[in-house]
Amino acid sequence: MSGLREPFYSIVASHTNRLSRLAFKGQEADCSKQNLLIFFTQNGTQTFNTVLHDDPFLGRGTDSSGLTRDDYALPDESDIRQLREDRPVRWYRAISTDPADGVIAILSRGSQASGPAKVLSDSIRGVFGHKRTQLRATYLIMIVDLPRSAGPTWGQLADYIAFASLTSPKLGDVFYKGSIMSLYNQDRFQQGAPRQLTSFDLATLQALYGADADLAAHDEQAEITHEVTSEIR
Repeated sequence: MSGLREPFYSIVASHTNRLSRLAFKGQEADCSKQNLLIFFTQNGTQTFNTVLHDDPFLGRGTDSSGLTRDDYALPDESDIRQLREDRPVRWYRAISTDPADGVIAILSRGSQASGPAKVLSDSIRGVFGHKRTQLRATYLIMIVDLPRSAGPTWGQLADYIAFASLTSPKLGDVFYKGSIMSLYNQDRFQQGAPRQLTSFDLATLQALYGADADLAAHDEQAEITHEVTSEIR
C-alpha cells in the first residue's frame, strides 16, 4: 500500500489480512509473492494514467507461464476506458493461464527471438483437458481516490477494499444492498450501506474460494450459489 499514513494503514492492512486468512483457510498465512498493489491518492484518474504509462500491461504477463497469447495481451480498451472513469475505488486483476500439475511443457521463443518466451505443451488441447489448468491472478492493482471515497468509516472502507481485492467484481455494477460492495453503488457513497462485512459477504467469499475447481464453469457457479443461499437462510 502507498499513500496512507498510520493509523489508517494498519486498519486497512488488518482487515485485508483477516479476510485473506478466511478465504485461504488451512493454507500458509504468508504469501511468497506480494501481488496486491493498493494506491491511496488525491486523484485516482491521474494515478491510473501514471500506472498505465509505467506498465501498459498492468501486470499481465508478469510471472506468467506464457501458455496462451492472452498471457501477454494488453488489457482490453473497454477495461482501460472504465478504469479512466472517475470512481471512488477502481481495480484491475491481471491474469495468467496456470497449467495443471504434471502438464509437460516446452519452453520456446517462437519465430521471433526478441519476443517473450512461450510455454508450449505437446498438445494445447491436452493441457486444457486438465480441469485444473485455469486462470490465476498475477497482480491486482487497486486505486482509492480519497476525495471521492469520503463518507464511510475507515472500518467500512477497509472491509470494502478487502472484499473487492479478493473477489474483483465488475466495475460499475450495482450491488446487492446486503453486501459491503453496495457502499459505492452509482460510484458514490451510499449512506444506507452495511457498516461492515455481512453474512452474505462472508458466505460468498467462503463459497467462492471453497468451490471445486474440477467442476465445469456452470456447475461451479451453481455450487457457489447453493452454498451462499444455504448459508444465509
